[in-house]
Parts: sequence; C-alpha cells; structure tokens
Amino acid sequence: MMQRRPRSRADVGHVVAGLSSFAFTSWVSATVWACPSCPVGRTARQQVLDQEFETNLMIALLPFLVVGLVSRWAERIGSRSRAPESQEGRR
Repeated sequence: MMQRRPRSRADVGHVVAGLSSFAFTSWVSATVWACPSCPVGRTARQQVLDQEFETNLMIALLPFLVVGLVSRWAERIGSRSRAPESQEGRR
C-alpha cells in the first residue's frame, strides 16, 4: 500500500491559492454575465463579434503559437547537445 506523505505548509498554500483564484474567477464571470443587455455589454459584443472576428482571433492566438514553436525548437537544440554527453558517460 502507498504511504501518504504529510502535507506541508507549501501544499496547503497551493490549495488555498487555487481555491481563492477559483472563487475570484467565478465571481468575475458572474459579474460579467450579470449585464448581458446593458449598453456597454452590447457595444463590446458588437466590437468583438464583428466581420473581422476570425482575423482578430488568429492575431490573438499567434503569440501562443510562436512561443510554443520557439520552446519546442529550444528543447530540441538542448536535447541534441546533451545526447553525446550521456553516451560518453556509458563507456
């Protein structure tokens, strides 16, 4: 049977931080949805969901794609440079 490790203060801190962020996010989303038909909400929805929505969405997602590709490239470069060292240690 697996032994459970005792919870440290750091673990409790992570749980508290997670629960508080969840509560805050729930509160903010409830506040946003509370006004779906107010003038500011209608104006914002018209500006976001206009004819160029797909273009705006792609532009917003492009940085995540670039960062992901650069991270993957850097990881491959790093794994190539470490591979010969690990093989030399086996000899």
